[in-house]
Amino acid sequence: MNTPFITDQDYSVVVGDNALRIISQASATARAAAETEALEEIAAYLRPRYDTEAIFSATGAERSRLIVMYAVDIALYHMTASMPQKMGTDIRKERYERATKWLEGVQAGRII
Repeated sequence: MNTPFITDQDYSVVVGDNALRIISQASATARAAAETEALEEIAAYLRPRYDTEAIFSATGAERSRLIVMYAVDIALYHMTASMPQKMGTDIRKERYERATKWLEGVQAGRII
């Protein structure tokens, strides 16, 4: 149960299968919520300049690989935030900050 924009294979680039199961706490609901939150967060940055509905309705190879990667990073960050003892938080926080820095650049028109 995940968003149509983010697939299981998209996570394999960023995190291993076992780590994903632990991070998502084997809850499809928690994972779906984190993915939805990630896409909405990205849309909030991009909506003023870009058609986010078109961006997130793309499938397969039509999707921006960079946006997919950042969506996965942000979703993993949200999933990690709910874990006991904030396991694996450092790398997730670092990747989240990199994603939001890129989004801020796009929003400001410095990155196109």
